[in-house]
Amino acid sequence: MKFMKVGKLTNPELIECVLSVIKRRRKEVIVPSSLAQDCASFEIEDRILISTDPITGADEDVGALAIKINVNDVSAAGGEPVLAVLTVLAPPHATLEQIKKVMSQAEREAERSNLEIVGGHTEFTDAVNKIIVNATVIGRTKKHITANSAHAGDSIIITKTVGIEGTSILASDCAKKLEQFLTKEELERAIEMGKSISIAKEAAIARQFDVSAMHDITEGGIFGAIAEMAESAGVGATIDVKSVRVHDVTKKICATLHTDVYRLISSGSLIISAKDPTRVLEALDSSGIPAAKIGEFTSEKAIIADFGDRIEYLETRNDQLFEAVKRCK
Repeated sequence: MKFMKVGKLTNPELIECVLSVIKRRRKEVIVPSSLAQDCASFEIEDRILISTDPITGADEDVGALAIKINVNDVSAAGGEPVLAVLTVLAPPHATLEQIKKVMSQAEREAERSNLEIVGGHTEFTDAVNKIIVNATVIGRTKKHITANSAHAGDSIIITKTVGIEGTSILASDCAKKLEQFLTKEELERAIEMGKSISIAKEAAIARQFDVSAMHDITEGGIFGAIAEMAESAGVGATIDVKSVRVHDVTKKICATLHTDVYRLISSGSLIISAKDPTRVLEALDSSGIPAAKIGEFTSEKAIIADFGDRIEYLETRNDQLFEAVKRCK
């Protein structure tokens, strides 16, 4: 196995694997990514939104995921993504072809989201044992819809099904174990769910209405996300668990890997806090986006999941994904 040297890519490597891949597309960008350019610049009149998150729990399509999850955060805040910077850290045994693949994934997703990758950092380092990608996305908005402004009495709306991103990651990373219990078609369907983790469309619809708060469901799953929203807003919440949609293949994977679906990373589902849920639900439905009211925020401080035959008091906990991946290695 050939090992790359530790350190930054050379200029020819950077041009081949990074700069030749990313494209110009935003008029707001004044100075784009280029050789020897440590800072990009842009001009914008609106309120600026900034989100950053790394991809550490997935092995496949990490470039696209890095863009998607940060675009989701900007979208959930009521904004439009404008530009991104990427940091790519690769172990010495990685190849230039893998770096270029990651950048191609990121650029493909950037094009879909109509944002421009304006810079970042790429290097080989023995500080990591697999490729780690961190993205920062900057967006614009007239009004910042925060995750901590839910009001007591607001309905809790959730879009699509829970566990979308976790299902896709587990189907890919735990394929050898899961193929003993799932059909080939079920595994393929689970992996394909990774293409549905954008919440940009439903966020754009919801922000047209008088919504109090929105939150992309990431690490900690639906239970963790609602606990975060309630705790930060100083309210409580009651969830009717039977109203929470779970895809059949997600149920099967979680049962096989002994994973709590309600605490599994769920990018692709958006929580919306709204005083009048009817118009929001109707607008989502007319746009082909499944959504349901699953509970409400309350004046009581308790955060309760009602399973019908029992209740569970919720708090933020670690996501189930990492332990599930460990169990199937």
